[in-house]
Amino acid sequence: MWKKVNISDVCEFQSGLWKGKKGHLTDANVIRNTNFKSDGMLSYENIALLQVETKELSKRQLKHGDIILEKSGGGEKTPVGRVCLFKKQDNKIPFSLSNFTCLIRVKEPSILNYKYLHKFLHYMYEAGKTELMQRNSTGIRNLQLKEYKNISIPLPPIAEQQHIVTKLDAAFADINKKIDLSIQKVQKIELLKKKFLNSKLNKINTKDEITINDLCYTSDFVANGSFTSLAKNVKYLDNEDYAILVRLADYRKNFKSKLKYVSKKSYEFLKHSKLEEGDLILTNVGAYSGTPFLIPKLNKPSTLGPNAILVRPDTKKMSNGYLKIFFDSYIGQSLLDSISTGTTHKKFNKTSFRKIKINVPKLNEQVDIVNKFRELNEEVNRFKINMDVTIKNCLSLKNSFFQNLMSKSKT
Repeated sequence: MWKKVNISDVCEFQSGLWKGKKGHLTDANVIRNTNFKSDGMLSYENIALLQVETKELSKRQLKHGDIILEKSGGGEKTPVGRVCLFKKQDNKIPFSLSNFTCLIRVKEPSILNYKYLHKFLHYMYEAGKTELMQRNSTGIRNLQLKEYKNISIPLPPIAEQQHIVTKLDAAFADINKKIDLSIQKVQKIELLKKKFLNSKLNKINTKDEITINDLCYTSDFVANGSFTSLAKNVKYLDNEDYAILVRLADYRKNFKSKLKYVSKKSYEFLKHSKLEEGDLILTNVGAYSGTPFLIPKLNKPSTLGPNAILVRPDTKKMSNGYLKIFFDSYIGQSLLDSISTGTTHKKFNKTSFRKIKINVPKLNEQVDIVNKFRELNEEVNRFKINMDVTIKNCLSLKNSFFQNLMSKSKT
């Protein structure tokens, strides 16, 4: 039987670095969470070039074979604990890693093969074994490094480790190819959808442009979300017959989770931005600025919360579905960018938005575009469902193959 050792016994750990603030500074290519790929490899695109403290870089400069561990970040459905493998790069500027990550370096290569260790740690993450080692704080997941260092790893002879790596590389090459093909299919349909939309919008050649304000029944139907200084005192309840749409997160992901319940009295105070089915709303501040969303059927009277704009078009002039598609397009987003201020946190106001002019095709053309776009969306969604199933099956196959190989190699 193979002996087992804790990772901390055979590896060195070193936390990532922060952007330099004092002392002698030097340039470094800093690997961040966004550079992690799903297959456990690194993407060397969009590496951040930062000035860091020379003293700190000396302890954190990456070497060929280093493993980078994601210790903070993740999301609601994405646990942290991903690992990726660093390979030597022909670059004069040194590589390092961000403070949201951690360096794992094998102490003695004659005892532990770094590729074997990387595959084992990647398997631990894919199998969900690291999810119990993390805590949540302010929406960020944090890996408990002390627990992670105590992971027990089988330590066969070095030749056996190399044999396992060779077998896994051969098996995973075919599996990764299936995953890549599945992803490419979805990307191809997404590209087709964008090309279709841009071609339709660019062909529109009406004589007169119409402002957003003129597309609505009255000027009141371009409204800011409800939140004055008085509204901040509104108390949210567990469940009531009235609701307010709050939170700036992308409404499209889980609309119901963004609803907070209020009393009838509070609703009456805020109902100037009352929501109706088919209303278009756009966030107008922050990371999701410009994100359009159509309000679905509502079970309770609801009103719009802060940092968003409500648009209710005159359906004799404009299909609400077409208006959403327009602001989802490159052309629509460019118009919103033109009235936005700020860089990190973009924002635009209702007055500027109402003055935006757009070319409007005939209503029957709008309906045709919406229907075709819906068909393409359904096709994309079907491919995405198939892709998710393919990836899930492939990951399951990877984990099964890893377990079987480890089991066979012990006998």
